[in-house]
Amino acid sequence: MSRRLMPARVPGARPHWARSNHDYPLIIDRGPLPTTEVMAWAQRQIAPALDVIAGRGWVLSAIGLDNGESVVSLVVSHCVTDAQGMAAAVDLAVRSDLSQAIPDLPRPTLRADLADAANTSVRLRTPAVSAAMRYVKTVPRGGANARVAGTPSTAVRLGNDQLDDIAATQGGTVTGLILAITANVVRSVRGRQVEELRIVMPVSLREQGDTSSGNKVAFTEVVFPPSGGARYTDLREVRRRSKAAYAVATPRTSPPSDCDAAVSAVGLVSQDIVDAVGSACAFAGRSVMVPSDGEVARSNSATVFIYVVGSPDATSLTFVPGRIQTSPLDEPVHAELAQWGITPQFTW
Repeated sequence: MSRRLMPARVPGARPHWARSNHDYPLIIDRGPLPTTEVMAWAQRQIAPALDVIAGRGWVLSAIGLDNGESVVSLVVSHCVTDAQGMAAAVDLAVRSDLSQAIPDLPRPTLRADLADAANTSVRLRTPAVSAAMRYVKTVPRGGANARVAGTPSTAVRLGNDQLDDIAATQGGTVTGLILAITANVVRSVRGRQVEELRIVMPVSLREQGDTSSGNKVAFTEVVFPPSGGARYTDLREVRRRSKAAYAVATPRTSPPSDCDAAVSAVGLVSQDIVDAVGSACAFAGRSVMVPSDGEVARSNSATVFIYVVGSPDATSLTFVPGRIQTSPLDEPVHAELAQWGITPQFTW
């Protein structure tokens, strides 16, 4: 992940990636931190001085807790990689595997930059590329003073065996169960009957074993019909709808901006990572846009974002309130889990 975005020498030409020589420190905050403040501490780690042009694309920090445990935060610019690329990088690091290290690539020639600039107008006719160009322009640089808004997240660790048993009993899958939980949390938070719920899901375009950096993702949308005020519990129907949605996933640089919720699966934390860090209470993932004046930072009106991280024996869910949601999600999340008979192994 240690790479730097190098501007082109010709206006209109695309920047290119090069190896970053930034000395990435491990930041140890002074503790101990009360365990009740873990999520608030994690919230404060979201706005470090990330600057992909200067080569500071990620930051690693940690703090000790008042119960003798510790919490570690890894914040990565989405310009550098997606969540699965981040997990793959951590897996490579704990195994001291340097096979995917960024090589010293030669800078494009002036002729190549001129040719690239000449084709800019053609590229910008493609909506995905146009969105990517706008995103690079609106990413704040030197974000140490950036303000991260929002209500702290709620993270839970759920046993895989319990999730598997409930999903199988209802004729569905764990993914479908998580989708139904998401839909019901949104319904509960809004406190009214909803006509229709639209849940966006990223779909990985990575092949098995792909540990490269970069963003390789498509997006799809699972639509829940009006429920008449009832909870969504038919996991067979959820499975049917999600399979149909996966079949029409569309590659793009950013998710649709008018969804009701989003569910993002980071992937499975490898056994090598578990062995390196010990038996973690939870692997809590999330994605955040630092507020700015750019259109990307204002674009999403979702009520809740769910981030799913799997490990060999448990699944961690992080419930992140959307920008329009000002109340904590702890109560509706735990109430919905109780409806399914799910008992969290751990909660933050």
